[in-house]
Parts: sequence; C-alpha cells; structure tokens
Amino acid sequence: MARRLPLFATAARGTEALLGDELTELGAARVRLDRGGVRFLANLDEALRIALWSRIAMRLLWPLAEGEARGADGLYALAHQVPWEEHLGRDTTFAVEATLRDSEHRHSGFVALKSRTQWSTGSAPGSAAGPTSTPAIRISGSSGTWRERIFPSPWTWWERR
Repeated sequence: MARRLPLFATAARGTEALLGDELTELGAARVRLDRGGVRFLANLDEALRIALWSRIAMRLLWPLAEGEARGADGLYALAHQVPWEEHLGRDTTFAVEATLRDSEHRHSGFVALKSRTQWSTGSAPGSAAGPTSTPAIRISGSSGTWRERIFPSPWTWWERR
C-alpha cells in the first residue's frame, strides 16, 4: 500500500460531520473532525479521488509544519521547519496566503512577507502569469501551520477572476 499523507479538507461551518462521512466513504483513514474541516490520512490515489468526487470539501491541504509562531522570530523558525526545496523548485513562482485568528499578528501581509523572506530556494517572487504555488500559513493564537494546497490547484481559472 502506498504511503498515506496527513491531509486536511476545509469545509463550510456546520458541514464537518457530513464531510467526515463522505471522506470515509471515499477511502480516507483516521478521519477526525476539526474546526473548519476534517483531518485524515490518504495516499495519492485516495487524495485525487477525494478531490474529484467530494461535494463538500472546499480545499485539500497538505500540512508541512506546525509549531509556535510568536513574534517575527517565531514566524522565521516555523518557516525554517519546512523543507522548501522539496516543494518549490528554482523556477517556481509563489504567493503566500496568510490566515490569522486570535493572533498577536494583526496583519496577514506582514506574516506573508516575513515568512517569504526566509526561503533560500532561489524561487522567483512572482510572474505576470501568477503563482504556480501558493503555500499557506494559518496562525491561530500562537500556533502556526504551514500547508500546501493540493486541490484546487493554485492556478485554477476560477481563482483568477
């Protein structure tokens, strides 16, 4: 059996239980309801099946690192936990998405900028065509999680409107 990855599917508030049932039916393992979505394990085939057939999941995210994110130093330390060279190539363009909730950080642009400055992959900061990758950091209180979006892909047409 292929290696299963820890994934997170986002959902509208109040639909987490329905999403959990749906993910189980689609082959996900160790399904656990969480605020705003569902944590689960799936291999690549199962993740693609979920991305294709789920009616409830809004996004499929792959957590890359979790930890404390207090102050700018905490943001830097959390960004250094991610093996960026495995996720961003030399020609990758990227845009950081930052989501804050009950955090000491008040401006998502600051969080995105400070996190971005820690990458030493030589990645290009952006292009006219838009980013080819959109790593996201979510900070709730003092805890932060870096995630890479699996679905929908960052270059999907409906997000470019």
